[in-house]
Amino acid sequence: MTMKNIIKWYPAILVLCVVCTQCTQYDEYKKYMPDGEIIYPQKADSLKTFPGKNRIQLEWVIVDPKVTSCKIFYEQGGIQGDTIVPINAVGSYKNDTIRVTIPNLEETTYAFKIVSYDDFGHVSIPVETEESAYGEVYERTLFNRVLRSVDYDEDEGLHLEWYEADDSEIGIILEYTDINGSPQKLKVDKSETITEISDFKIGEPLYCRTMYKPVPAAIDTFSAESQRVVIQKEVNVAYKKPCTASSDFGSGLTPDKAVDGDKTTNSGRWVTANNVFTEHWLEIDLLGTYDIYKFAMWRQYNATQRMPIWDFQAWIDGAWVTVISETDAGVVSAANNTYFKEFDPPVTTNKVRWYVPAYENNMVRLYEIELWSIVSF
Repeated sequence: MTMKNIIKWYPAILVLCVVCTQCTQYDEYKKYMPDGEIIYPQKADSLKTFPGKNRIQLEWVIVDPKVTSCKIFYEQGGIQGDTIVPINAVGSYKNDTIRVTIPNLEETTYAFKIVSYDDFGHVSIPVETEESAYGEVYERTLFNRVLRSVDYDEDEGLHLEWYEADDSEIGIILEYTDINGSPQKLKVDKSETITEISDFKIGEPLYCRTMYKPVPAAIDTFSAESQRVVIQKEVNVAYKKPCTASSDFGSGLTPDKAVDGDKTTNSGRWVTANNVFTEHWLEIDLLGTYDIYKFAMWRQYNATQRMPIWDFQAWIDGAWVTVISETDAGVVSAANNTYFKEFDPPVTTNKVRWYVPAYENNMVRLYEIELWSIVSF
């Protein structure tokens, strides 16, 4: 072959060598892919977790129409579980959000792994995360928000002042009975430090429960144990309580008039029979034991029968005990028909007696007796 012919075939020989070389490299690569090209379905995208009460919710996005199921693996302390999530093949998968809640979890932290599958056995790259389930242990650490003050006014109702809320608090639930006797629930926002309940019925209980979320994204709320709020009020504990007396004048001037709240009208008096040199007494059953810190009395002025001598007694340890004894300082006059006395310490009793011994012109004309105590509701 001449030099001219060799040069003529040289390009063809060069191309053939290149092709053979490439074929050899491709065959070498195929050794590592005996089953062909590896196909990965879309993995769980934008995975988020939301803790709850003995449960955890997972949320992720699947937009690959070839994905037909996902499997959630979860593990805690060597104990494993899993759940299969079928993916609906109907409709568009654009921004398709999958939400799954794993229930009945112990109160601890779990490791999660999510894998996607298609109908051809292809498996996605796993996506892993951790999240905690909360329960009774967490709930036992919760406390009700502390009240700074509690005040009750007959005209304005109940006034509650709170300290600032904890960061994880979401609010307070108050349960009470209104003035019409109907049960009510009131939600107090966490930003609120003053709460007014104008229709609160005094004497009925008030309960509060402070609500929490362990993290803002939690799907459940938790609460401190329901707690009764102590409401203290100054109360005239003698008002309209059962009364008995040594006598009465008749004409409706009976013993109960001494505790009816009327301090001014003559028809609202207790008046004894017109018996002089005879002891008189008025007994009030308080229908409960109270710490009495103040005694108040309103009498009618009379030029002759001025009630200068009397005792106020309390039933203590099975006997009448005199706690006030007046012989002259308690004389009633036109300008001084009231009498007040405070006790320190308070007098603890469940019934009292106002007693007038026998003396000349000792007829009683009594408008009202009040006994004041701090009562907790």
